[in-house]
Amino acid sequence: MGKVLIVSDNHGQIDTLKKIIAMEKPVDLVIHCGDSEMTDIIPTLTKHSDARVYAVSGNCDIFSDLPSRADFDYMGHHILVVHGHYDNVSYGTHELYRKAKMTGSDIVFFGHTHVPFLRKDDGVTFANPGSTDKPRQTSRESTYMIMSVDETSGPDFEIKKCFI
Repeated sequence: MGKVLIVSDNHGQIDTLKKIIAMEKPVDLVIHCGDSEMTDIIPTLTKHSDARVYAVSGNCDIFSDLPSRADFDYMGHHILVVHGHYDNVSYGTHELYRKAKMTGSDIVFFGHTHVPFLRKDDGVTFANPGSTDKPRQTSRESTYMIMSVDETSGPDFEIKKCFI
């Protein structure tokens, strides 16, 4: 069974991420969907998680040299990671769906809206972990996501609240 931690939009607040990692360890991968506002986000997350880290730049990562997207294979799934600001995610997942089909991705992680989101559409799962420190949904609860992957069944996604 594989376990992946997905976070987004911490906007420079690293302490919450460190606490989440400590609570969720061990994980195989950590995915950051952008707006970390940290030039050293990959080494920092790698150091605390002992896991492989994928991170993308967001609209607030002005001085970042992170890529705008990452796509890779993990336990039989092709994953695409973007922040979402270039894809109009505030208005839906239409652009993400197009990118998923172009890259052969069956899972797309994104951020930007600060609102947790999970939906499957025509074989593609779209997932936004929300924000660890600046939530915007009605409840204003900071959130992150865990994806569990079993080789015999599909991936399972859980949006979790940051009770820290």
